[in-house]
Amino acid sequence: MFNKIKQVQKLIQQFGPGWLLRRARYTARMRSGFLTWQMPAYEWDDRPLETWLKPSIPAEADTYFGWRQVNAPKFLFDVLPHFENADDSAVIAEANALLEGEYIYFSSETIKGIFPPDWHWNPLDNSHLPHDKHWSLIPDFGGQDIKYVWEPSRFGMVYTLVRAYARTQNALYAESFWMLVLDWIEKNPPQRGPNWKCGQETSIRLMAWCFGLYAFWDTPQTTAVRVSQLVQAIAAEAERVEQNLGYARSTRSNHGISEAVGLWTVGILFPELTQADHWRELGEHELLKETSFQFLPDGTYSMHSLNYQRMALQAVMWAMRLGEVNNAPLPQWLYARVTSAVDFISQMIEPETGQTPNHGSNDGSLILPLSECDYSDFRPVVQLGHFLCHGRRLLDAGPWDEALLWFGYHGADKAAGLVRRDGAFAEGGYYTQHGEISWAFIHAPVYSERPQHSDQLHVDLWWRGQNIAIDAGTYRYNAPDPWNNALATTAVHNTVMVDGQEHMPRASRFTWLDWAQCEDIHREHDSDGNWSLWQGAHTGYHRHEYRVDHQRSVLQLVQDIWVVIDRMQASAQHDYRLHWLLNDFPYEISENAITLNTPQGSYRLHVGAIDTDVNMSTIRADVDEINGWQSRYYGQKSPAISVAMTCSGKNMTLWSVFAAGDTVVRAHDNNLTIRTESREYQVDLAQSHPIPTINKQVS
Repeated sequence: MFNKIKQVQKLIQQFGPGWLLRRARYTARMRSGFLTWQMPAYEWDDRPLETWLKPSIPAEADTYFGWRQVNAPKFLFDVLPHFENADDSAVIAEANALLEGEYIYFSSETIKGIFPPDWHWNPLDNSHLPHDKHWSLIPDFGGQDIKYVWEPSRFGMVYTLVRAYARTQNALYAESFWMLVLDWIEKNPPQRGPNWKCGQETSIRLMAWCFGLYAFWDTPQTTAVRVSQLVQAIAAEAERVEQNLGYARSTRSNHGISEAVGLWTVGILFPELTQADHWRELGEHELLKETSFQFLPDGTYSMHSLNYQRMALQAVMWAMRLGEVNNAPLPQWLYARVTSAVDFISQMIEPETGQTPNHGSNDGSLILPLSECDYSDFRPVVQLGHFLCHGRRLLDAGPWDEALLWFGYHGADKAAGLVRRDGAFAEGGYYTQHGEISWAFIHAPVYSERPQHSDQLHVDLWWRGQNIAIDAGTYRYNAPDPWNNALATTAVHNTVMVDGQEHMPRASRFTWLDWAQCEDIHREHDSDGNWSLWQGAHTGYHRHEYRVDHQRSVLQLVQDIWVVIDRMQASAQHDYRLHWLLNDFPYEISENAITLNTPQGSYRLHVGAIDTDVNMSTIRADVDEINGWQSRYYGQKSPAISVAMTCSGKNMTLWSVFAAGDTVVRAHDNNLTIRTESREYQVDLAQSHPIPTINKQVS
């Protein structure tokens, strides 16, 4: 009981009493059954289309269809894009597989089902969630991961069908869209079943339905009766989003943005609905409010997740473009925020692949899959965002340009060109350093919103386009132990752990207490470009009875050598564990070193400590534990190489060196000597600011 009271006190301190009161009120409404009264279940026939329309709008199917034919607002595109020589496009094969009941979950895993899908089926355990219960009576995390039930109902397959149709004009794709939508409507009566449970899921579905409606409007498969059924369902779903919008607000998350965009979309595209003006105004108000605090001025995102940021950014760009084409532009400050966000993400991508560090929560969301680029490729969102804000490409032409066409943009302008730089995005706590063919990503935040992962001072390292030192990702939010959102923990990140304790105590699946804050950031570089230094510390272990201070220095040397120095200061003895998660390349182990034999050459990690012996262990794909795994796609895990160096003491200095495989590293007393064919570097590990001495006259 005491611990519960203390936990509530900490929640109030971090989130404020208002937030806690709103969450408590929502929980009470849920458990009391109040939501079943506020949002009662009903049948579609109880509220036909005419009950949703303004009095001046004809409700009979044929006349309503004619009204939409003349008066429908503009969409992202006026006509479908034209694609030359597109017969071999992968999207056609994907669309054909879809018609055979093969569905792609989270942009990665193909699961065989039926067509149309069983909307309440969980393929993880072949179970079904109840389709006849009020959604509020179905638990979020009871049993298996509900995201596997929700994924088909996001209707990401609509974008596949539309993109395939644009390339082939095959009417089967249009018919399949309508079969899917009408089957969903039949099997998911209002306010019943798991697919009415989440306003964010509903809003993502609304966007997809609108995309399909406009894309297939001129096909024979789009009939008056079908359109009436779809618009009736769209109105019901918009009402559902508004009725529970308070929950989205209370999460202070991308739920607020996506649900605002859902309301804005329906309000803009269906002005004939009685509530359209209200939904449009409410959607705009909520969108601007949520965006103003979620997208920070330096371009970073309050949820500390690159994938969450991409999802929110795609939703915001959708809303901005709909406003533009319908003479309802959103304010310029929003364009400025999106410009900053696009700049930030552009600095996070590896130019050769478009990949970013697998940082923060990664739930598999890609709500606008409008290109043939891989899920992990962020170039489509960067290209689209830059064009939306500046009217020109940032990157040279490539498959990531397809989204521009779907947003109604044309023209072969010259790309502005991506210039990568050593970046400091201090509001979000992100820093980058660059070598000639390598770069580092450092996470060192001062939290003002809840953390996603316990990963202070985590470092990602990239070399020759390859992610060498990696972030493990997420895998699953709800799974049997030990996989219950376990990759959010300190132990799997590239940082130091003290006495087996997290940087922050965990209160629940998504909530951390006593937020570890970064401090004492210091950056400097050599005017000749021979080295650059980043330093920072964090407060995560200040809460201990015997406080521990952790300072990390990241020293970049020419020839793509990286030295990471961790200083641990304490008044009592502690157990220290320095961890590096390396990508799954063939490897060889030698004394306190591991060599990765990558496709681009060998790259080696050396580890050690001053004045003490260390134990180095290596684990790949541990059968019983979470060590030695990574997850770049939600629900999918693959091997990685977990390297841990452990030692005990009070004041300890731990060091790591990443360098090409033929580099020689020697440690003696406080000095680290790094030798290549052309240079020798001396680093005094005892210095508070370890500036290297460089000798270029090596024979």
